[in-house]
Amino acid sequence: MPTAAAGFWTRAEVLAAYAATTGRDLSDFLFYRVLALFKLGVVFLQLGARHRAGSTTDSRYARFAELSRDIFDFTHAVAHGRAT
Repeated sequence: MPTAAAGFWTRAEVLAAYAATTGRDLSDFLFYRVLALFKLGVVFLQLGARHRAGSTTDSRYARFAELSRDIFDFTHAVAHGRAT
């Protein structure tokens, strides 16, 4: 979730509300969450590679390759139930 601050819904609450509203089966949610995180890591990796190659000169992209590794580590932890 975007925040763990008090007053905001938890991921479980959002999923329950979505399932109740749409009637969809969310039993495969973990798979799709991991897939989305993996795709995000790939995007960051590509943007970091473009910056390193000089295709993207904006300095904000300088750390994207490093951030992609962090995203992949988090994705792995989510996939194995070590992160929420």
